[in-house]
Amino acid sequence: MDRTNLLLFISCPMIHMFISCLATNILNITTDQSALIVFKSQFEHNHSKVLARNWSSDTPICSWIGVTCSSHHQRVQAINVSNMDLSGIIPPQFGNLSFLVSLDMSGNKLHGNLPQELARLKRLKFISFSFNRFSGKIPSFSEAMPNLQHLLLGNCSFSGSIPPSLSNISKLETLDLMYNLLEGMIPVEIGNLGSLKSLSLRGNKFSGPIPATIFNISTLEKVDFTYNSLSGEIPAEIGNLANLESMDLNNVGLNGPIQSFIYNISTLQSLYLGGNNLTGNLPMEICSQLPSIQGLYLYENRLTGSIPRELENCEIPSEFGNLLNLETLDLQTNYLTYIPAAIFNISTLKSLSVLENNITGSLPSTMGQKLPSLREIFLGQNNITGSIPDSISNASRLTRLSLVANKLTGRIPNSVGELKFLDFLNLGQNGFTSEASEMSFISSLTRCRHLRNLWVGRNSFSGYLPESIGNFSSSLEQLRLGNRLSGPIPDGICHLPNLGELTMSNNKFYGPLPACLGNDTSLRYLNLDSNELNSSISPTIGGLRDLLEFNLFSNFLSGPLPLEIGNLKAVTLMDLSMNELSGSIPSTIGGLSNLINLSLAQNRLQGPIPDSVSNMFRCALLTIITDPSKRQFLLLL
Repeated sequence: MDRTNLLLFISCPMIHMFISCLATNILNITTDQSALIVFKSQFEHNHSKVLARNWSSDTPICSWIGVTCSSHHQRVQAINVSNMDLSGIIPPQFGNLSFLVSLDMSGNKLHGNLPQELARLKRLKFISFSFNRFSGKIPSFSEAMPNLQHLLLGNCSFSGSIPPSLSNISKLETLDLMYNLLEGMIPVEIGNLGSLKSLSLRGNKFSGPIPATIFNISTLEKVDFTYNSLSGEIPAEIGNLANLESMDLNNVGLNGPIQSFIYNISTLQSLYLGGNNLTGNLPMEICSQLPSIQGLYLYENRLTGSIPRELENCEIPSEFGNLLNLETLDLQTNYLTYIPAAIFNISTLKSLSVLENNITGSLPSTMGQKLPSLREIFLGQNNITGSIPDSISNASRLTRLSLVANKLTGRIPNSVGELKFLDFLNLGQNGFTSEASEMSFISSLTRCRHLRNLWVGRNSFSGYLPESIGNFSSSLEQLRLGNRLSGPIPDGICHLPNLGELTMSNNKFYGPLPACLGNDTSLRYLNLDSNELNSSISPTIGGLRDLLEFNLFSNFLSGPLPLEIGNLKAVTLMDLSMNELSGSIPSTIGGLSNLINLSLAQNRLQGPIPDSVSNMFRCALLTIITDPSKRQFLLLL
C-alpha cells in the first residue's frame, strides 16, 4: 500500500468520528434548548417578561439570561433564574439537561410536582427550589444523583414524609426542608449522610424522638428542628458533634435534662432550647466548657438552680478577630434565683431577659456603666429589691426597659430621662415613691423624645401630676399612672396628639374632668375610674369618635349626661356607674351600636329608659339603677 492510500485509510475513520461527534454535540445543544423552550411556554402572561423576551430561539442558548454553558462541551451547565417572578411548572424535559451541575429556581411562583425525570441529572451538585409553591411529595432522588451536595427545598408546600432514599446521597452537605407540610418521624437513615454539614427541618409537623443516628454525623455544623412536635429527650450522642456551631431546638416538645454532653462542644456558638420542658441545672463551668458561645436561649423551660456566676466569662475567642462578648441572653420563664452582677459588665450585651423567674437581690450600683451596647433589658416578674441605680443612664443606647412586678422601692432617678433613645418603660407593680409634691421623674422623662409607652401604675407615688406632662413628644402612645396621686388633672394631658391610652385609675385626682380631653381624638382607651373627680361630663367628650373603652366609674361626677355622648360610635365598653349623675338618659345613647357593656348603675338618673336603647343590638349587658326608686333594669339582648 502506497503512502497516499495509507493516509486515506487512517484519515477517513478519524474524519468520520469527528463528524459524528459534531453531530451529537449539535443535537445535545438543541436538546438543551428544547427543554428550556418548553419551560418558557409554561410562563403565564403577566409574569416572567424578562425571560419571555430574552429566551429566544433566534439567539444562542448560552447567551440567555440565567443560563451558563460549559466552555468545553458547550452544554448547559448552570441555570440560575431565582427571584424572577416565574410561574408555571417544571417540565419533565428538564431531565434531558444531562450536563447540568447547578440549578437555582428559588424565590418564584412555580407550582405542581417536581418531575421524577430530574433524577437523570447525575452531574447535579446544587439544587434550590426554595420559596415556591410546589405540592405533593418530595421526589425520591436516591443514589441517582451521586454528586449532589446541596438540596434546598424550604418554604414550599411539600407534604408526606422524608423519603429514606435521600440518605443515599453520600456527598450531601446541605439539606434544607424548612417550612413545609412534612410529617411523620424523622427517618433514622438520615444518619447515613456522612458528609452533611447543615440540616434544617424547621417549621414542619415531625413527631416522635430525634433519631440518635443524626448525632453520629461528625461533620454537622448546623442543626435546626425548631417548631415541630417532637418528643423525648435530647440524645446523649449529641456529644459526638465536635464541629457543631449552631443548634436550634426551640419549641419542639422535648423533655428531660439538658444533656451534659452539649457542654463539651467547644465549637458551639448558638444554642436554642427555649419553649420545651427541659429540667435540671446549668453547670457552673458553662462558659469554660463553651468558650465560643454567643447566644444562649433557654426561656420557657423548667430549669432550676442559679444562673452560673461564670457566665460573664463567655466570649468569642481571639481567633475570630475581635473579642466580642455575649450579645443576647434570654432565660425568661424558668425558676432561676440568682443573676450575677458581673453580667452587667458584658460590654457587648445588647439584650438581657430573665422575665418570669425567681430572681432575688438588688440591682448593682454600677448597672449601666459597662453596658454601652445594651438595647433591651427585661427583668420583670421576679423578686428584685432595692432601687434603680442612677448609673442606668450610662446605658445610653437603651430602648426598652422593663422592671415590672418586682419589689423595688425608692424614687425613680431623674437620670432615666437621659436615655434619649428610650421607647418603652414599664416600672409598674413595684413600691416606688415620690419625694416631692410633684413627680420630678415625669419632667425628666419628657426629654425622651422617642418614648411611646410609659407604664408606672400600681406603685406608691403621691403628690401632684406636673403640668410638664404635656411636654412629652408626639410619640407618646400609652400612659399608665395608677397610684396615690392627687390634685387636679392638668390640662397639659391634652397636648399629646398621638396618645391612644390614658389610664390613671385608682388615684385621688379631684376637680373637673378636663374638657380639653375631647380634643385628644387619638384616644382609644380612657380610664379615670376610682378617683375623686367632681364635675359634670363636658359635651366636648363627643369629640372622641374612635374611643373604644370609657371608664369613669367610682367618682363624684354630677349633672346630666350630655347629648354628645351619642357621638362615641366606636365605644364597646362604657362604665359611668357609682357617680352622682342626674337627669334623664339621653336618647342619643341608642346610637352606640357597638356597645357590648354599658353600666350607669348607682347614679341619680330619672325617667324612662329611652326607646332608642332597643337599637343597641350588640349590647350584651346594660345595667341602670335610678336612685329615687332604687329600681334596677337589666337588659340582655
